[in-house]
Amino acid sequence: VQDLHPVHFPSQFGLAASRLRLSLKIMDKVAKRVIVSSEFVKRELTGLTNISDALIDVVPLAYSGDVFKPMPVEMKKDFLDRYSVTGGYILFVGTLFPYKNLKTLINAFLSIKSRIPHSLIVVGRREFSAGLPAGEGRIVYLDYVQTEDLPFFYSYADVFVYPSLREGFGISPLEAMACGAPVISSNGGSLPEVLGNAGVLFDPEDGGMLATLILSVLQDEKLRRELIDKGLTHVKKFSWRRTAEGIISSCEKAVKGRG
Repeated sequence: VQDLHPVHFPSQFGLAASRLRLSLKIMDKVAKRVIVSSEFVKRELTGLTNISDALIDVVPLAYSGDVFKPMPVEMKKDFLDRYSVTGGYILFVGTLFPYKNLKTLINAFLSIKSRIPHSLIVVGRREFSAGLPAGEGRIVYLDYVQTEDLPFFYSYADVFVYPSLREGFGISPLEAMACGAPVISSNGGSLPEVLGNAGVLFDPEDGGMLATLILSVLQDEKLRRELIDKGLTHVKKFSWRRTAEGIISSCEKAVKGRG
């Protein structure tokens, strides 16, 4: 179970909401073990089902270390020219479902844009968005970006912001840190346990605080450097090999329990 978003945001997930509720009822009766992506999801699951927490294994997700790593500075201009990006930028990467809370980031950016030269770049398919303002000179929607280009966007961003209301895990902040971007993230759901002390956290309902934090990271080079260094160290705790080992271990427990 990666997350329980369809339960909490049913209008955003359509039929998936009722299907997940049905799956939880079935899981309650037949599951030998359950694998979840974070302690946060584990707490949610025990609150929605009768499954004992002793039967739930927390197996964190990860990022692809061979793909997401700092990109060479000498490639920056040519790469950004391909996307007609000029100057420094604040970056968001993710789906544009309303629960991602992009509106709060946009409002925070608009409140400080007269004080900074940066643009806000949003990478994510707009078909999932609802009620977002149209792109203007300083807000750029790039829609779908191929995976091989994402490490460049992360690497050349002056700050990566992840304002989500709720996350079962949150891979994008890990990818950003792995590429050497300083990260500001909401404290929604599992994000505090995923980021540890390697990112700056804020209440996703507090756009004013987000605006202040963005200014701090952009204007304080010492803070930026600390976040970058902490992020590059922190992401070493996560790998798909460890995730696979955790899944195998849970499966072995399920098989032994059957006997």
